[in-house]
Amino acid sequence: MARRGLVLLAAGLMVTGAAVVPRLTAGLAGSSGDDVALAGSRSDASTRVPAAASEEPGDDERLIVRIAPSVANASDAVDASAPLIVDVEVSNRTGEPLDASVVRLTAPGSPISDTASLDAWVSAPTGPAVAEVQVRPIGVGGAATASVSIPADVLGLQAGAPVVALGAELVVGGETAATGAAAFPSTTPTPARAVSVAVVGAITVPAQVTGLIDAEQLTAWTGPLGLLSRQLDSLAGRPVAIGIDPRIIVSIRVLGTDAPPAAVAWLERLAAVPNEIFPLAYADADLALQSQLGVGVLGVGTFDDVLDPARFQGDSEDATDAMPAAAAAAASARPATAGSGTDEHPVEASEASQASEASETPEPTEPAEPDPLPSTDDLLAWPYTRTDLAWPAEGTVAPGDLAAFRAAGLTTSILSAANVDADSGRNAASTLDGETALVADGRVTEALQAAATAPSEVAQREASARLLAELALRAAEPGDSAALLATLPRTAGENATRVATALDRLAESPVASPASLADTVGAPPTARTLVDGTEAEPRPSYARRMLDAEAREAEFATVLDDPTLLTAPVRRDLLALLDIAWRDLPDEWSTAVGTWLVARSDTVGAISVVPSSPVNVLSSETGVPTTIENRLPYPANIVVNVAPSNGRLIVDDEVAVTLAPESRSNVRVPVEAGVGNGQVVLTVTLHSPTGVAVGSAVQIPANVQADWEGLGAAVLAVLVVAFFAFGLWRTIRRRRKARAEEAAAAEAADADAGETGSEERASGSEERATGSPEIASGSDASSDTPDDEDAPNGIHADERPAPQADDAPEPRDG
Repeated sequence: MARRGLVLLAAGLMVTGAAVVPRLTAGLAGSSGDDVALAGSRSDASTRVPAAASEEPGDDERLIVRIAPSVANASDAVDASAPLIVDVEVSNRTGEPLDASVVRLTAPGSPISDTASLDAWVSAPTGPAVAEVQVRPIGVGGAATASVSIPADVLGLQAGAPVVALGAELVVGGETAATGAAAFPSTTPTPARAVSVAVVGAITVPAQVTGLIDAEQLTAWTGPLGLLSRQLDSLAGRPVAIGIDPRIIVSIRVLGTDAPPAAVAWLERLAAVPNEIFPLAYADADLALQSQLGVGVLGVGTFDDVLDPARFQGDSEDATDAMPAAAAAAASARPATAGSGTDEHPVEASEASQASEASETPEPTEPAEPDPLPSTDDLLAWPYTRTDLAWPAEGTVAPGDLAAFRAAGLTTSILSAANVDADSGRNAASTLDGETALVADGRVTEALQAAATAPSEVAQREASARLLAELALRAAEPGDSAALLATLPRTAGENATRVATALDRLAESPVASPASLADTVGAPPTARTLVDGTEAEPRPSYARRMLDAEAREAEFATVLDDPTLLTAPVRRDLLALLDIAWRDLPDEWSTAVGTWLVARSDTVGAISVVPSSPVNVLSSETGVPTTIENRLPYPANIVVNVAPSNGRLIVDDEVAVTLAPESRSNVRVPVEAGVGNGQVVLTVTLHSPTGVAVGSAVQIPANVQADWEGLGAAVLAVLVVAFFAFGLWRTIRRRRKARAEEAAAAEAADADAGETGSEERASGSEERATGSPEIASGSDASSDTPDDEDAPNGIHADERPAPQADDAPEPRDG
């Protein structure tokens, strides 16, 4: 109900020329009613942008009083001799409701004629009261606006001065609770000359954790009310040089034919703007931080890992739809001989080449088909006005940084006033330690940034009036007109309408003359002294850890045939985390860095040896089984090495293997048994083909019993010999037994034969006694028989068969 009451009261006051500006919580102090379209374009907490830069430290814990010329006075210039209407805004940042109060306006006792008197007045805006107005009660985080009319004769003392100053005292319960001060350019006298002012702005995106912007985010940001469209609307055609993050251009181009139409149209609009354009560091990475870490200026690397050939197929015209004509022309305008040797006499070389072609008539060859994929140079190419500018974060440059920028080709640096010794009224062109720089004017820049990031309309008009008052004082100073530089904050795109209004009022004011960067650089330089702006911890420590993690992953990436598959996205994301936009989000940045470091550690540990149970080695030559895991989405080349803890095992060689993506592979490393048996600890390590250690070493216990192989062979040999010996013994025994049986049978036969022979001999004796001729003949035969040893064929006499009766010799005659 309270908020609804504020809204109704605002509607009523707007009719009478007053307004109530509701304020949100401190966390959304940087947003405004005309920038609500941005809220829908943020994807997560990592893309949040800090509160408006116009809010001073402690603004969310105090009362703020602002004074601005009435809406009716569009030029912000006032006539001190005429009646004046101003708007007073009171913002409650105390955390407690504010009772009804009174705002009392005061004027200085003497004219404001220079910056010193203006500073003195702003620091203590006390003087005679010229008007006062009642202010209603204000709730927590709210604001109230009231209009005050100042009579013509009250400010007459300031007539003829370059500026008209006013102060305000907020009185609550009779006590002064807060004060405010404002200065407006005067309509009289007319300035003798205008001050040349060059303005630099940026087109960037909120802090991101990735080095490329996806298609969905590009669609939102390049839509009619998207962040990038609003930024371009606020800067295009106005007197401001544009520094653009190349990440935006590349993110659109790498999508090829899949690029969102809104993004392609936005890129074409950017190519057509008449503004001066120069590139920021990729992802607007913090240049000073890189230099202070000793790495110079980091390059972005390649984009080959995200180029899909399917997005660049078809006719050449279709393939270049995502590249504006101006940028494509700039890319094609690069010398065809870039990267080749130079020739001091190109005409003579051309004639010699023609003569050589005339003398030699090579066979015609078909022209090589052009690569449909754009190169990294093609993706980064743009028709920049200049490419030699470095724009580090405000107040971060340290001694030696400018030389590091120059070594990277950035010969001119844009510095804030906080980075140099105090000065005023001099040209932006400067020399510091022999280096060239453009130093932004602190007073003008502060007022411009306050106007560009003002949280309310009254605050915007107050800041714009202060900006023109500063220039009016500068124009009133004697001497030649200075060529000044003012910079917009990088987050100004959040308040694009405020930026456009501030730039328009600057361009329309008679005290300011828009200037180009070329004009500012060409002005006589001023010698200045650099103030050390070394970045404070813990930012450098976190960045160093990121650089170390990137270096480790680059070494690990040698396991791939194409290491850029890992190194390219890592470098882009590293640069994204070094974005200057993260400086205003320290807590979110530390969380993002921690997440990134964990991801790097996981990648480096994606290839590892799987721990194994103890193994037994029972032979003199065998292979140790080892399981290797590859969690990468790419094939990996790995060399496996096994180191034994003692001489019981000997490893002769390593084993090289290619692991399939997201898989486990079994690898056998050959080992040879050494001397003795016992326990051995095998330490398994991995390294890339280039010798970079991969993963952690794993120890596998092994029990070596290699002598079992020789013992088993000996036992087997004994068994074989015993088997054959037993078989031979059995054969011999069997044969001996057979012979014995045969001998026994023979003896039996001989015995039988002997008995028969005795009978025959007895019969023969009888026959001999009778003079039988057979017996005589038998006696002769018996006497002629040789001994057994002399028997033919080794046949003994007793083994010969007995003669049969039929075989007896016939009796001889006479």
